Amino acid sequence: QYFFEDIRGSLLDAMQALRVEMILDPGAQQAGSSAGGGGEALAGAHKMLLQGLHAAKGFLGHREQHRALALFELCVDFAEHLRSSGRPGAERFFVLLARMSLGDAYAQFRKYTEATAVLEEAVIGGLLGEGQHGDDGTAAATVAVAPSERVLEGACCTVLCRVQLDLAEEAHNAGDEAARSSR
Repeated sequence: QYFFEDIRGSLLDAMQALRVEMILDPGAQQAGSSAGGGGEALAGAHKMLLQGLHAAKGFLGHREQHRALALFELCVDFAEHLRSSGRPGAERFFVLLARMSLGDAYAQFRKYTEATAVLEEAVIGGLLGEGQHGDDGTAAATVAVAPSERVLEGACCTVLCRVQLDLAEEAHNAGDEAARSSR
Protein backbone atom coordinates (compact mmCIF):
# COMPACT_ATOMS: atom_id res chain seq x y z
CA GLN A 1 0.00 0.00 0.00
CA TYR A 2 2.66 2.53 1.00
CA PHE A 3 4.90 1.68 -1.96
CA PHE A 4 2.05 2.28 -4.40
CA GLU A 5 1.19 5.60 -2.77
CA ASP A 6 4.85 6.67 -2.76
CA ILE A 7 5.32 5.95 -6.47
CA ARG A 8 1.98 7.52 -7.38
CA GLY A 9 2.74 10.58 -5.27
CA SER A 10 6.20 10.96 -6.79
CA LEU A 11 4.79 10.83 -10.32
CA LEU A 12 2.10 13.37 -9.47
CA ASP A 13 4.65 15.65 -7.79
CA ALA A 14 7.00 15.44 -10.79
CA MET A 15 4.15 16.23 -13.17
CA GLN A 16 3.08 19.19 -11.03
CA ALA A 17 6.67 20.49 -10.86
CA LEU A 18 6.90 20.28 -14.65
CA ARG A 19 3.64 22.23 -15.01
CA VAL A 20 4.87 24.93 -12.65
CA GLU A 21 8.19 25.16 -14.51
CA MET A 22 6.34 25.48 -17.83
CA ILE A 23 4.24 28.31 -16.44
CA LEU A 24 7.09 30.18 -14.75
CA ASP A 25 9.68 29.84 -17.51
CA PRO A 26 8.13 28.88 -20.86
CA GLY A 27 11.33 29.89 -22.71
CA ALA A 28 13.30 27.17 -20.93
CA GLN A 29 11.36 24.51 -22.82
CA GLN A 30 13.43 24.86 -25.95
CA ALA A 31 16.69 25.28 -24.05
CA GLY A 32 15.86 22.38 -21.71
CA SER A 33 18.69 19.94 -22.26
CA SER A 34 21.31 22.53 -23.20
CA ALA A 35 21.05 24.32 -19.87
CA GLY A 36 22.62 22.48 -16.96
CA GLY A 37 19.66 22.52 -14.58
CA GLY A 38 17.06 21.88 -17.27
CA GLY A 39 18.83 18.76 -18.49
CA GLU A 40 19.09 17.39 -14.98
CA ALA A 41 15.40 18.05 -14.37
CA LEU A 42 14.51 16.31 -17.63
CA ALA A 43 16.73 13.33 -16.78
CA GLY A 44 15.04 13.19 -13.38
CA ALA A 45 11.63 13.21 -15.02
CA HIS A 46 12.63 10.37 -17.35
CA LYS A 47 14.00 8.39 -14.40
CA MET A 48 10.76 8.93 -12.46
CA LEU A 49 8.73 7.76 -15.45
CA LEU A 50 10.82 4.61 -15.77
CA GLN A 51 10.47 3.92 -12.05
CA GLY A 52 6.70 4.29 -12.37
CA LEU A 53 6.60 1.87 -15.30
CA HIS A 54 8.80 -0.58 -13.40
CA ALA A 55 6.57 -0.46 -10.33
CA ALA A 56 3.43 -0.84 -12.45
CA LYS A 57 4.96 -3.88 -14.14
CA GLY A 58 5.58 -5.35 -10.67
CA PHE A 59 1.95 -4.85 -9.70
CA LEU A 60 0.93 -6.37 -13.04
CA GLY A 61 3.06 -9.44 -12.27
CA HIS A 62 1.24 -9.86 -8.97
CA ARG A 63 -2.14 -9.49 -10.72
CA GLU A 64 -3.00 -6.33 -8.81
CA GLN A 65 -5.13 -4.92 -11.60
CA HIS A 66 -6.24 -1.61 -10.13
CA ARG A 67 -2.81 -0.56 -8.92
CA ALA A 68 -1.06 -1.66 -12.11
CA LEU A 69 -3.51 0.10 -14.39
CA ALA A 70 -3.57 3.23 -12.24
CA LEU A 71 0.22 3.53 -12.42
CA PHE A 72 0.39 2.71 -16.13
CA GLU A 73 -2.30 5.31 -16.91
CA LEU A 74 -0.48 7.88 -14.80
CA CYS A 75 2.77 7.07 -16.62
CA VAL A 76 1.06 7.61 -19.99
CA ASP A 77 -0.27 10.97 -18.76
CA PHE A 78 3.18 11.92 -17.49
CA ALA A 79 4.86 10.90 -20.77
CA GLU A 80 2.28 12.86 -22.77
CA HIS A 81 2.87 15.84 -20.50
CA LEU A 82 6.63 15.61 -21.07
CA ARG A 83 6.05 15.45 -24.82
CA SER A 84 3.70 18.43 -24.81
CA SER A 85 6.16 20.51 -22.77
CA GLY A 86 8.17 21.02 -25.95
CA ARG A 87 11.45 19.95 -24.38
CA PRO A 88 14.01 18.21 -26.55
CA GLY A 89 14.80 14.62 -25.74
CA ALA A 90 13.34 11.22 -26.32
CA GLU A 91 9.76 12.06 -25.38
CA ARG A 92 8.30 10.14 -28.31
CA PHE A 93 10.25 7.13 -27.07
CA PHE A 94 8.77 7.47 -23.58
CA VAL A 95 5.21 8.00 -24.88
CA LEU A 96 5.48 4.86 -27.01
CA LEU A 97 6.98 2.90 -24.12
CA ALA A 98 4.24 3.99 -21.72
CA ARG A 99 1.45 3.32 -24.23
CA MET A 100 2.85 -0.10 -25.14
CA SER A 101 3.06 -1.01 -21.45
CA LEU A 102 -0.49 0.18 -20.75
CA GLY A 103 -1.85 -1.64 -23.82
CA ASP A 104 -0.12 -4.84 -22.74
CA ALA A 105 -1.56 -4.51 -19.23
CA TYR A 106 -5.07 -3.99 -20.60
CA ALA A 107 -4.62 -7.06 -22.79
CA GLN A 108 -3.46 -9.19 -19.87
CA PHE A 109 -6.61 -8.21 -17.96
CA ARG A 110 -8.72 -8.95 -21.06
CA LYS A 111 -9.73 -5.32 -21.54
CA TYR A 112 -9.34 -5.58 -25.29
CA THR A 113 -11.28 -2.45 -26.26
CA GLU A 114 -9.09 -0.25 -24.06
CA ALA A 115 -5.93 -2.01 -25.23
CA THR A 116 -6.84 -1.51 -28.86
CA ALA A 117 -7.59 2.19 -28.35
CA VAL A 118 -4.29 2.88 -26.54
CA LEU A 119 -2.18 0.93 -29.02
CA GLU A 120 -3.87 2.31 -32.11
CA GLU A 121 -3.32 5.82 -30.82
CA ALA A 122 0.36 5.03 -30.43
CA VAL A 123 0.78 3.36 -33.81
CA ILE A 124 -1.86 4.83 -36.10
CA GLY A 125 -2.30 8.15 -34.34
CA GLY A 126 0.90 9.47 -35.80
CA LEU A 127 3.09 9.80 -32.74
CA LEU A 128 6.11 9.27 -34.95
CA GLY A 129 4.86 11.59 -37.65
CA GLU A 130 4.43 14.69 -35.52
CA GLY A 131 6.53 17.73 -36.10
CA GLN A 132 6.35 17.45 -39.87
CA HIS A 133 4.81 20.89 -40.23
CA GLY A 134 6.39 24.24 -39.55
CA ASP A 135 5.01 26.80 -37.12
CA ASP A 136 3.11 28.48 -39.96
CA GLY A 137 1.46 25.20 -40.98
CA THR A 138 3.61 24.65 -44.06
CA ALA A 139 5.24 21.31 -44.63
CA ALA A 140 8.69 21.05 -43.10
CA ALA A 141 11.43 18.47 -43.43
CA THR A 142 10.59 15.03 -42.13
CA VAL A 143 11.65 14.50 -38.55
CA ALA A 144 14.31 11.88 -38.06
CA VAL A 145 12.97 8.96 -36.06
CA ALA A 146 15.38 7.18 -33.76
CA PRO A 147 15.80 3.42 -34.21
CA SER A 148 14.64 2.91 -30.62
CA GLU A 149 11.37 4.63 -31.49
CA ARG A 150 10.92 2.35 -34.50
CA VAL A 151 11.50 -0.67 -32.26
CA LEU A 152 8.84 0.53 -29.83
CA GLU A 153 6.46 1.20 -32.69
CA GLY A 154 6.99 -2.42 -33.74
CA ALA A 155 6.44 -3.60 -30.18
CA CYS A 156 3.15 -1.68 -30.08
CA CYS A 157 2.14 -3.38 -33.34
CA THR A 158 3.04 -6.77 -31.86
CA VAL A 159 0.87 -6.21 -28.78
CA LEU A 160 -1.95 -4.88 -30.99
CA CYS A 161 -1.76 -8.02 -33.15
CA ARG A 162 -1.85 -10.20 -30.04
CA VAL A 163 -4.97 -8.35 -28.87
CA GLN A 164 -6.64 -8.90 -32.25
CA LEU A 165 -5.74 -12.61 -32.17
CA ASP A 166 -7.13 -12.94 -28.65
CA LEU A 167 -10.36 -11.26 -29.75
CA ALA A 168 -10.64 -13.60 -32.73
CA GLU A 169 -10.01 -16.63 -30.53
CA GLU A 170 -12.68 -15.51 -28.05
CA ALA A 171 -15.18 -15.03 -30.89
CA HIS A 172 -14.31 -18.46 -32.28
CA ASN A 173 -14.70 -20.09 -28.85
CA ALA A 174 -18.02 -18.31 -28.29
CA GLY A 175 -19.24 -19.59 -31.67
CA ASP A 176 -18.20 -23.15 -30.81
CA GLU A 177 -19.94 -22.91 -27.44
CA ALA A 178 -23.13 -21.57 -29.04
CA ALA A 179 -23.10 -24.43 -31.56
CA ARG A 180 -22.70 -27.00 -28.80
CA SER A 181 -25.52 -25.53 -26.71
CA SER A 182 -27.94 -25.49 -29.66
CA ARG A 183 -27.60 -29.27 -30.17
